[in-house]
Amino acid sequence: MGLMTTMRNRMHIFLWAILILFLLSISIGGLVGGANIIDQLFGRVDPATAIGVVNGQKIPPDEFSRAVSARLEQIRDSGRDLTDRDFEQSRNQVWDDYIRDILIYQSIDELDITVSDVEVLYHLQNIPPPFLVSEPAFQTNGQFDQEKYNQAINNPVGNEWVQIEQFMKSTYLPNIKLQEMINADVMITEADIWSSYIKQYVNYTIDGIHVTTNSVQDDVSDPTEDELFEEYTRRIDDFKREETRTLEVAAWEKKPSVEDTNRVLSNCSAIMDQLNTGSDFGELANIHTEDPGNQVSPDSGRGGNLGWFSRGQMVKPFEDAAFAASAGDIVGPVLSR
Repeated sequence: MGLMTTMRNRMHIFLWAILILFLLSISIGGLVGGANIIDQLFGRVDPATAIGVVNGQKIPPDEFSRAVSARLEQIRDSGRDLTDRDFEQSRNQVWDDYIRDILIYQSIDELDITVSDVEVLYHLQNIPPPFLVSEPAFQTNGQFDQEKYNQAINNPVGNEWVQIEQFMKSTYLPNIKLQEMINADVMITEADIWSSYIKQYVNYTIDGIHVTTNSVQDDVSDPTEDELFEEYTRRIDDFKREETRTLEVAAWEKKPSVEDTNRVLSNCSAIMDQLNTGSDFGELANIHTEDPGNQVSPDSGRGGNLGWFSRGQMVKPFEDAAFAASAGDIVGPVLSR
């Protein structure tokens, strides 16, 4: 009860955090920042009904203003005074958010990306979104408390989770699915990784390079063998590599053909005929067996005796035939392996 009381008391703060995301998504009417002044002057955009249009999508001025106000309110809540720069940055950020979100939601619609109620429930129960993980009502000593979260989600009170479920279904999960589709087609090469590393971690500044035409030879002759060898000797360490091995393996499946199977069945039938006319089973087993446990000799070997075995130790066809037979029976042939 204490947890749910705390959550209900904080729900207006909790839902305001989601509302900021809703303002930039569920209406699909505001994802831009400011109309082109030329469009307004020539009447292509009516500033009374839209401050801009992205891909045919209008951005209502009042909706844009509410989104900017919500962002400014976040800055005020942080405890510092607003500056002119804050107003400018907030408008620009909201404008960029509108552009991004309109294009995202148009892509989601074009790709027919949908989310079922089952998916919403699965993610809420097993992969809670970051804005729920960071919610103080679900934390203990600054860490996400799974037990508190499970208690709240399994014992909902009123409709306090309805807005969250709607946000998950209309905004959060469709965005995740779109990102997964994009990532599935992305191939990152070694050149991409190296280029990104250079941009992030290698700093250099070039003020200027002065080169006079007189200092550059018009014709450069090819290096001689001696010059090449001298340069190679000087940089010989650059060419050293760790010892490596290259292995090439050819493999194929050892699988009997139809002819092999028919030949073995024919041999087995001939042996069965000998048994039916009174030949000794042990002698025939020692002669014809290919089991490494028997010697191929009529005078030595185990006479086909495999010893005791229980279910599960032999391949299935052999096991089924063995346990279906009675003592002294001769069964087969059995096709196994």
